[in-house]
Amino acid sequence: MNADAQGQEMPTKLEVVTTYIESEVKQKLEKWAKGEDRSISYIVARLIEKAIEEREHSSIDNDKETTSTSKGSGK
Repeated sequence: MNADAQGQEMPTKLEVVTTYIESEVKQKLEKWAKGEDRSISYIVARLIEKAIEEREHSSIDNDKETTSTSKGSGK
């Protein structure tokens, strides 16, 4: 189980990741989260998921490009 901001145990199957960020970045995340009536944790989790999807998509495109380039260079 994980603890919430008040130290209370909260049942969850999600993993915990801790990071350090600049104060300005945290303030911007707080403003963003408040504007969407979400937690900072929710906003950051969605950003991480999107970054991973983009990286995986980019990796797939790079693999296709490398494969097609190596096939076409058989001089």
